[in-house]
Amino acid sequence: MKTLVSLQYIRALAVLLILVLHASLRTGDALFHWGRAHVDLLNVGVDMFFVVSGFIMWVIGSRAGESPGLFLLRRAIRILPLFWIAILSWAFLIQIGLLGWITLTAENLAKSLFFVPHFHLDQPGKIWPIMIPGWTLTYEAFFYVFFTAILFVPLRLRLPALVLSMGLLVALGFTLKPEAALPYTYTSPLLLEFLGGCLVGALWQAAPGGLARNVTLLVLAIALFVWLGPQISSADYADRALAFGLPAVLFVSAIVGLEPYLPQMRPLEKIGDASYSIYLFHLFLLDPMLMVWVRVPALHTPATAIVFVLIGAVLATLMGLLIARHIEYPLLGFLKRHLITGRRRPVEVQQNG
Repeated sequence: MKTLVSLQYIRALAVLLILVLHASLRTGDALFHWGRAHVDLLNVGVDMFFVVSGFIMWVIGSRAGESPGLFLLRRAIRILPLFWIAILSWAFLIQIGLLGWITLTAENLAKSLFFVPHFHLDQPGKIWPIMIPGWTLTYEAFFYVFFTAILFVPLRLRLPALVLSMGLLVALGFTLKPEAALPYTYTSPLLLEFLGGCLVGALWQAAPGGLARNVTLLVLAIALFVWLGPQISSADYADRALAFGLPAVLFVSAIVGLEPYLPQMRPLEKIGDASYSIYLFHLFLLDPMLMVWVRVPALHTPATAIVFVLIGAVLATLMGLLIARHIEYPLLGFLKRHLITGRRRPVEVQQNG
């Protein structure tokens, strides 16, 4: 099956929203009041990624022909090596004092490397690895393992099993209200966003719909987000699953359904394809920019803050594209050749799904 450019466009939009969010946060109070008041809405980029992951996993995993072990190996090859490069590089910068505000121990490094949920030593109450954006990969990794377990279920029962089991986990979270990092993460309402992506995948397979239905879904997604988004905090995951997650589900469903009508936009497609590299390494650029920013307070005006955000987003995107081209893609190709050579390849939704 050919690559769905719609998914690449969604990924590109999601990672650009996150870049603008993180660059904006580093300008302190210099942005216009409107910008500061609405910057939290940009967190929806993460929710879009979660929905896309659910979509891809369902479309791949709903087909017969691949063992659960091979499925999980593909997921591990996809996310682990580049993540380890990023985390270990980040740890090195901490160790030599360039990121002196972050505490590094053998324990939190090991937990960060293997996606074990834990509280950040310098941000009380936050379940974050040493490199904060990696918190989303903790959820991704859990979902991959969880979905792999679903593959042991007969094909016709996979979607009901997924809905019931993941719904039960979230229900347990609401009922028991766990405070420890691991059960809190593994029963989070954010898991419903992955489930929503799976449901979108099942719907797309059965009835992708036409122009009218998907434009209606798109308008509804935007309207719901504009209405609900400003009323909640992205740190409240229950509210977030509704105000960010539900619009993201409708948005992904609409854009994927509009695939036949979408124009080819190669730059956006390339950004989407490199979104993992861009996401993992953007702080390696934004934090040095922050160090310069805080040392020049005379430049802290709304206009210069906007310039800071734009330059940061553009440079981080270009850096991520270079990392994808020269590190991510060759590394993936090498590992696939040596670890999956001769095995049956599944039908892929897209080359880096």
